[in-house]
Amino acid sequence: MSLNRDPLTQFTSLKSFGLGNKWTVSLLLVLSLTFYNYCVELLTDAGIKTEQILFYRGSSALILGIFIPIFTGRSLWPESVKPQIIRLCLNGIASYLVIISFSYLSASTVVLVSRTDVPILIFFSIISGAKKSDLQFWLSFWAVAIIIFLVFDAKFIDEEPIGFLYAFGGVAFTSVGYMLVKNSSKRENIYVISNVFSLSNLLLGALIITLTNGSFAISSKTYWIFLLSAVSQICVYSLGIALYKWYNIERARIPFIIAGLFVMILEMIVEHKFFNTSQIALSILITGMLLTIVLNPASPQNSFQRKVNAIRNTSAKK
Repeated sequence: MSLNRDPLTQFTSLKSFGLGNKWTVSLLLVLSLTFYNYCVELLTDAGIKTEQILFYRGSSALILGIFIPIFTGRSLWPESVKPQIIRLCLNGIASYLVIISFSYLSASTVVLVSRTDVPILIFFSIISGAKKSDLQFWLSFWAVAIIIFLVFDAKFIDEEPIGFLYAFGGVAFTSVGYMLVKNSSKRENIYVISNVFSLSNLLLGALIITLTNGSFAISSKTYWIFLLSAVSQICVYSLGIALYKWYNIERARIPFIIAGLFVMILEMIVEHKFFNTSQIALSILITGMLLTIVLNPASPQNSFQRKVNAIRNTSAKK
């Protein structure tokens, strides 16, 4: 049975609440991503180990991702198994590398570095023969160059270099996963896609805990964080896949780019964490570059000339 339907309709009849609007979906996705990423920082600050975060975040999201489809009569089995097996192998490793980077970097920096997946996707597109502008290529190059500079001079913004390396490793695995998600969104429902990610996290977390003779015990005070993380993940997948259906893979990343600034603001409000001016300026600069890459705006000169020509044509007709 084909499930090639609007993922928001699959989730529930959310269009009746105005979620058929692309701006509304994008805003809610930014908020979901903000909470989803900030949950990792809360868990890290609470002393929860990376493998425990993987296991319990995967478990809680998987339970939610199984319960909702059963309750709503959705399928839990993928239409195409092979891409999901590949994602099962990749997603856990990507999550592990990203989560462990939170021990060395602020949440907003992790999110910002994770958005280097946008330049990587541009490079992949160019290699595969897709048409991209010179502006997109060179801005992608310089965005990566600036972040590499931060890796070698991380103390400049009070971060630890090893955190950047972990985050970059996560980006490499995540970029491949995004392309598989983009393709899967045409066939699979959101629960299949989300559950594969959750199961990958759960299995890798359990494997690491077992091999290292670690403990599965965690504080009951963190249960609510895992629940918030699970709800956020379902929202991220349901809203994100809607954007994948509406836009190309780069443009669908816009809310993911903006979320980095929202996480920084949340850290300032909740933790009273104040970033130095250089770090804030670099975050805004890189965010602006990434947005320009995905939007690929026309030259202001060309836009102005088109308006002048339109006015002339209108005047000539009169």
